[in-house]
Formats: sequence, structure tokens, C-alpha cells
Amino acid sequence: MPESTGLEPGPSVPMINYPMRSASHEEATLSGCEGTNPGGPGDTTPAWHPDPFGRCELRWWNGSEWTEWGSRGSERVLDALPAAPTGSAPPRGAAAPTAPVAPTAPVPTTAPGTDTRASSPVRRGLIIAWGAPSLALLLVAALLVSTSGRGDDGSRTATSRSAAPATSAPASTAAPTSGRNGPAEPGTGLRAPGGDLELGSPARAARARVPVGGTSIELSGGPLEGARLRFPRSSYRHPVSIDVSSREITGHTYGDTVNPVTPLITVSGAARAAAKPIAVTIPMEIPDDSFAMAFYHDDQTGALEGLPLVAEDAGSLTFLTRHFSSFFVSEVRKDELPTEGATYFRAYEAGWQFPNQGSFIARGGHCAGMSLSAMWYYLEQTVKRGAPQLFGRYDNNGIASTPGYWLDDAQAVRFVSSVQEDLWPPSLFNSFFRYARNLGFDRIQWFAFRYALTVTGEPQYVTIAYPDAGNPSEVGGSHAMVLYAYSPTSLYVYDPNRPRKIRSIEFDSTTGRFAPYYSALRVGDGGRNFPWIGYAAKTAMIDWRGIAKRFAEMEKHTAGHDRFPSYKLGVEETRPDGSTHLVKLRDGYETSSAKIDVTLWIPGRDARVTALRGTEVLERGTHDHDKLALRLRPGANDYGFYVEGAKWEWDTWEYVDFVRLTIKRVDAPPPTTTTTPTATAPPPPTAAPPPPAAPLPPCSTCPPGVAGLQCRLHCQAIP
Repeated sequence: MPESTGLEPGPSVPMINYPMRSASHEEATLSGCEGTNPGGPGDTTPAWHPDPFGRCELRWWNGSEWTEWGSRGSERVLDALPAAPTGSAPPRGAAAPTAPVAPTAPVPTTAPGTDTRASSPVRRGLIIAWGAPSLALLLVAALLVSTSGRGDDGSRTATSRSAAPATSAPASTAAPTSGRNGPAEPGTGLRAPGGDLELGSPARAARARVPVGGTSIELSGGPLEGARLRFPRSSYRHPVSIDVSSREITGHTYGDTVNPVTPLITVSGAARAAAKPIAVTIPMEIPDDSFAMAFYHDDQTGALEGLPLVAEDAGSLTFLTRHFSSFFVSEVRKDELPTEGATYFRAYEAGWQFPNQGSFIARGGHCAGMSLSAMWYYLEQTVKRGAPQLFGRYDNNGIASTPGYWLDDAQAVRFVSSVQEDLWPPSLFNSFFRYARNLGFDRIQWFAFRYALTVTGEPQYVTIAYPDAGNPSEVGGSHAMVLYAYSPTSLYVYDPNRPRKIRSIEFDSTTGRFAPYYSALRVGDGGRNFPWIGYAAKTAMIDWRGIAKRFAEMEKHTAGHDRFPSYKLGVEETRPDGSTHLVKLRDGYETSSAKIDVTLWIPGRDARVTALRGTEVLERGTHDHDKLALRLRPGANDYGFYVEGAKWEWDTWEYVDFVRLTIKRVDAPPPTTTTTPTATAPPPPTAAPPPPAAPLPPCSTCPPGVAGLQCRLHCQAIP
């Protein structure tokens, strides 16, 4: 049977045993621990201690104060501190609690087969295993690679990296070992496996000018002899000057899987990302039993990030990028790579709650926008800031949740569509997949995915494609996903076409080929096989900071304001003279009428609007300027309005917006009436009226000629 997404079912895949969390478990994790507020410590040794507040089992003492990090069994939680207490320090010389051997993760104490990570909303790192029988066991008894980098104040924290293979011992005995620099302080969120480089003095390797017509720069002399940078035509709008320098890597603290085989290479001069991918070829000898890959190095934080690898042989490797900073090539023996690994990004909670349906500005789907924004939110919001997981957070624009109904997730839909259009030019990956015809391309991608995830501990960007029917050497269509785990034969991915479904890409180590992945360009389109599978890394091909700008718009409820067509939703009102005019329909609109006519207008486009109460469709317009007659009950009436648009050449209506408005029906004001006095007969005549009063004498304070009433008004007194 087809899935609810409308896609035909693909081949069956092995499943990771990720237990779904109950609502109570989720709430306990996000809200922290419960308890009282006792006194606090003064010891200068950072360590785990019994929680003096009584809210958690253990709490992290950073050497000067208690932190918000607590522990329940094997789970670490964020627990906001009560009012800061004072008191005695933890007993000096007292044995440290055995559960959290390292502050990055307490040692699991649950029975084998239990996912002890299930309640952590902010973890980031890599769980790895060598030769473990299944990824389900891996998630319980595997190694946790702890993290380091820079603290919030910019200071360098210590590096800790676990390095012991998983065994068949019970989960409770699989404790991580301390790294060479000892355990790291938790900080504000778990960081990727950390470390840094020890570097020699810089040496300039080349300076060249890149014309608009493109060029190829080949380096000569020194350790970069024969390296080549190829800039395609129109990489930049104007000519730019490029400087290439290098620094010898004399040591590092990244652990055993990172083995630099080149200097740290820095390319500077281009202020903006290139419009097309730049191919960088590094000559080097790569043994048959080893694999090499280039990594960005962040000079400020020491963080590493993989670069999209497209070719590798015994004499060189080639990767693609649209921007430069500092990078180096690392080599690892293939049999030293873990057979299984997983990040804390999970498809069922770190992805979006709506499917890849597309929109007015992304008619072919916004899978790249969904994948990139989900990665960005996980790394920049959940990991760094401790924000809740993405799934469902922006349901119904963050108002009352409407599970299973995604049309009212308007700000999120407009956000991912804007990211799609900002960062995903249709031809961007044509040059990437031209390498897919090369012998061994699939095997290179297989190792690139695994090595990048192992080194960085972060989810990785996946791009898949199928060839054009008329020109098989070109891309006919592409789709985007997120890799978050791997096993000996599978890459586990978040597919925007199938929210909350655990999907995988299968690899045959015998043939060195991926099995085609079955999906679609967007939900509702016919399914197809995607035979080309590519490692697209993280920021090498896109503007990562641009996602932050679009996210800020969504938070302000202005997502896509500069990309989606503007529209007017109005109510037809009748003037006193009987003529009608259109008034903008706003939240809180008041009327005394029992029925209103709602009209939608999109300048230069066809438009239609659907009215809903909750998620129930009440009435749908069929074309531009159609009126929806809505009946109002006395008091507040809550309506939703789903806005669609189309161009004259389209045969489909596409998503524009969804708004929820409250319309108030108020009592009509009472009618104004005039009463005509009843005519009565005049009274019978009486005695003759008295004679008129004699004129008042003039006032001494008034000007001459002012007397009587005029005098009263002037002097405000009666003479």
C-alpha cells in the first residue's frame, strides 16, 4: 500500500530501534528535575556531585558555582537553577559518583537493550562502535565521543574523546574513557567531538587573479606542489585576487581518526561565495587500504567540517566548494573507521512535522530548504542554545497545536521555501553529479559520509539525483535529505517526503555501489529511483548564515515576505447610501451582520481562498475574486483562511499562506428615532398678561449702550 505521502513504497530497509518517547518523558526532560532549594558549594574542583537542590540525582559543579546541568540515571538534563544558595562545599576527598564518569555523559546503568539517550533534547556528538552486531545495540552500549571547543566567553575548553571499542559486555560496563586532556565541562550544550591544531609559521604559496571568464591556478614548490584550483566561468561577477598560504600542522588533539597529511591551507581574497562550485585537486599518495578527505578548520573554535569529495585515486583527491577558509586533508585506514555510528539528530524529532509539498515559490518541492533548515536548527538552536526539538514546535505557527494538519504551519512552510530559493539554484549540483559516472564514485561517497559523521559528530547533508532522460550526463532532477546514522550496509536519513519515517540508503560493499533510493521530487509526484547518491557536506555549497536571517523572519511572523506574492483578504461592506466597498479583514474585525462576504485578491495572479473552522473546511472559493459567504454566530468566530495562488500557465494551485483570524459579531446599535409632539388645544384665556418689565438701568461696568441681557452676558451677573 502506498504511504500517506502519496509515494509508492520503496524496498524494505532495516530499522533502527529508536523507542518513541512518551509525553511525560519528554516533559520531564525539557523541564529538568524537581525538588527543593538547599545550600550550595565552594570547592574549586569541577565534578559531578549529589544535587544539593534535591531536584536531580547529580548536578555539575564547575569549580566556582553550580550549573544548570543535572543528571537522572544515565540522562543529562538542563535544569534551571533556583535562587543561588550558599553553604559548604562538597566533602573534599569524597568519592565521585560512579554514574557520570565524565561530565559529558553519565555511564549508562540501565539494562541492555534500553535506549538511554531517549530523553535528551540537546545532545550532539557521535555514538560509535567497532564491530557491534547492530545499531540498536550501538545506541545502548556504544562509545560517546565527548566534545570541546570554545566556551560562551570565547575561552578554550579541554578536549575529551572516547576511544574504546564496544564489546559484548553489559551496557552498564561500557564506560567512556577519558581523553588525553581529561573531561570537559558541559557548557551550554553538547558540542561536536572537539580539539584543535598545533601549527607552524605561515608561508605564502601563491597569489593569482581570477577573471570573470574563470581560470585554473596550479601551485608549485613546497608541500603544495601540483595542487590545483579550478574556477569555472562566471564564478564571480568581478575579477578577484586570491591568496594561498599554508602552515605546517605539528600536532592536534582531535583523536585517532584524524591524521593530517597536508599542511593547513588557507585561501583568502574572495569576499563572497562563488556562483559555481570550485574544484580543488590535492596530489598525494593514498594507500589502497586508506581513505583521505578534506576538512574545513574553524580558526576560532577549532571545529571541523567535511568538504564534498567527488574524486579520489592513488595519486590525488578532488573536492568541491563555493567558498574558502582554512582546510587540510586527513587520512584514515578504512578498517579503523567505526562500522556503526549515530548522531543525536533523530528523524522523528529533529525534522519538520509537515511533508515536502512545495509552495508557490518552490513548485518542485522544498526538500533542500527543509533538510538544510532542519540541520541548521538542530546545530544552532537545539545544540548550542538548548531549544526544544524542531518537530511540532512551529505547528500552527506556534499557537494551539493541530497534529496531522500541516496547512496552518504557514510561517514554517514559507521559511523553508525561502531557504530553498535563496540557497538552491537548480544547476548547482550539475557539476557535482558529473563525477557520478566515474568508476568508484559510490564507494568514495560511502566512505565520505561515514568519515565526516565520525569526525564531526554532526548530521550531514545528502543530495540524490537521477539523470535527464534526453541527456543522461546531466541531472534530470534532485532531492535532498539528512544523514544522521550509519550501519555496516546502510546510511540512515531524514527524508522530507516522509516525516517521522526511518529511511535508509543501502550500500553493497561487494560491488561498491549504492542501491537506487526510491523517493520523489515532492509529495504527490510519481515516485522514482534516484541512482546518484552524493555527500554534500554542510556549508561548502550553501550560505549557512543566510538560514539564520530567514529563521529570524519566521520568529517575527514575516517569513517569505520578500518572496511570496502579496495578497489582500477583504470583507465587502455596505455604505449608508447602499454602495459597497472592500475593507481589509484583520484579526478582531467586528461587525453586526450575521453574514459576511470574504474576497481574496493577489495582484497579477489567480487566487483562491478556503475557509475553515479549526481544521474543518467550511467553504472553498473556486477562482479569483470569488466571494465566501460566512455566517457568524454572536460573539467571537474563529476562522482559518488557506490562501493559494497560480499563474495562468500553471495547472495546479500552490501554497501561499494560511492565517487564523477572529471575527466578532456584536449587537447592532439601537435605531435612532424621532418623536413628533402631539398637538393639544391651547389653554383657555386667563387674566391679561402683566405689562413688560421696564428697561434695566445701565451697568456702571459695561460700555455705553450695553444693558439688559447683554450686560448679564458681559458681567456674568444679573443687575
